Amino acid sequence: MPAGSFSQIEHFSTLRKRFCSSGASVANAMTHYSGVLCPVRPLTTKPLSVSSAAFVDSNLLRIRIVAQQTSRSLDFWRRVLRIWASFKITQLYVAAQRRHRSLNWSRTVWSRQHERAGDLMLKLCVEMKGFYVKAGQLIALQAFVPSIIRNKLRVLQDNMPPMSPGTARLVVQQELHHLGHSMDIFEWLDLDKVLGSASIAQVHKGRLRDGHADVAVKIQYPNVESLMMADLANFRTLGEILQRTELKFDLVRPVHELKRQLSLEFDFKNEANNMAEIRYALRRVKQVCVPEAIPGLISRRLLVMTFIDGVPLTKLDGSLANRGKRGVRYVGRRIMKNLTACYGKMILTDGFFQADCHPGNIIVRNQNVDIGLVDFGQTKRFSNEVRLAFAKLVDAMARKDTNGVAAGLEELGIKVVHKRDKGKPKARSKHPLTLEEKMAYTMFDTASVPGVNDNPFGEGSTMKEGSIDNLPKDLFFLLRTMQILKGVGHSTFNSDFSMISSWGHIARSELNRSNLTR
Repeated sequence: MPAGSFSQIEHFSTLRKRFCSSGASVANAMTHYSGVLCPVRPLTTKPLSVSSAAFVDSNLLRIRIVAQQTSRSLDFWRRVLRIWASFKITQLYVAAQRRHRSLNWSRTVWSRQHERAGDLMLKLCVEMKGFYVKAGQLIALQAFVPSIIRNKLRVLQDNMPPMSPGTARLVVQQELHHLGHSMDIFEWLDLDKVLGSASIAQVHKGRLRDGHADVAVKIQYPNVESLMMADLANFRTLGEILQRTELKFDLVRPVHELKRQLSLEFDFKNEANNMAEIRYALRRVKQVCVPEAIPGLISRRLLVMTFIDGVPLTKLDGSLANRGKRGVRYVGRRIMKNLTACYGKMILTDGFFQADCHPGNIIVRNQNVDIGLVDFGQTKRFSNEVRLAFAKLVDAMARKDTNGVAAGLEELGIKVVHKRDKGKPKARSKHPLTLEEKMAYTMFDTASVPGVNDNPFGEGSTMKEGSIDNLPKDLFFLLRTMQILKGVGHSTFNSDFSMISSWGHIARSELNRSNLTR
């Protein structure tokens, strides 16, 4: 854009307001100023139409959006570089002082660093919102992340700063109007109390007049879609940097898959369809409950569904306070068994699963620790070929079949490259597991494996023995789901529970049904 164009546009906006306020048309305002914005026209040229004014307005809007996104990107990188630099400086400082200081001193220094970094990471997610909330949710569930940082980021699961009651009411009124209803359809709707608020929406409790049924009302934040889609460009760049420097893992393909999936998450009509399909699929899994969308009260930004009474995992601490460590571990194992049953059915039998199972989306319903599963915006559907290929891998992992695990990874399209001899398998060491087995258990099981370090940044990490040069995009949400479930077990309950061991018979049954047993 030529120099001075921004000031010209601003001047035009002022002129247009003055003309319009004096009764002149937008077209007259455009004609008055067309010699600045456009080439000089012959005298026979007709005045610019209203559509021309709309064209200028749309360009002004695009310029404003680009400016906002550029400013947001710069803010993101400023914050990320500050956090990354603080870790590197602490790392160098501790290494330089190690000979002269005690182990307790080192732990104290790192604790202070984690405290500062946790505050900065939380501030980034809360203030910038958008996709960064989802990233923070995932970080908060990784067992290798220091507990100080995990505890700070836990509020992102369902306790983000919400919309004001006035803004929430406005969104509900607009969406109900599009659906041919008014607020009178509710006997009451509590917009002052938020049941949960996370990355794209918040949830309130209400009651419908017809049938007097309690409902959960999910309301999407205004303008959140454009915000999050723009954020993905930053994450793609960050993924490329980490892939080249810190973590030898294909991080770029998953961003593309995430972008495609996120575009569906903003349509609550699509979520209602996903919820109905999974509700039907899990109808015989008695310990798991899925809400039902209310017909006629579903739009792109509003979803009214049956209310599941219970306590989210994020708020379970108070209920477990009197149980002690053994009681907490018992509850954790019961919850993990219930999650194992429903995810085994969804992934291995149906090939269609809820892919956002963070603690804010898991409701503990009663003393029997039955669970409710909510939020079906992020789902993944496998082809039959991918579903059965994963069943083969699960079967081999459950039977500890070394050759079967390697074949299963290969059939799924996962390429494991050994670090020392690229493309050539390394000779078996004293450790009983091959690199392929270590990678498989690290990626797809919820339990820790003795002798396997699943911290990608730690010394002796499995990820530093080799690399995943190719992760098919179809597997990203499966990998993400398994890592979240692992975090639920470890970070929430300190429970080391293996889903793969429990899924072995399901995988075998599916392979038998398809005559694919090894």
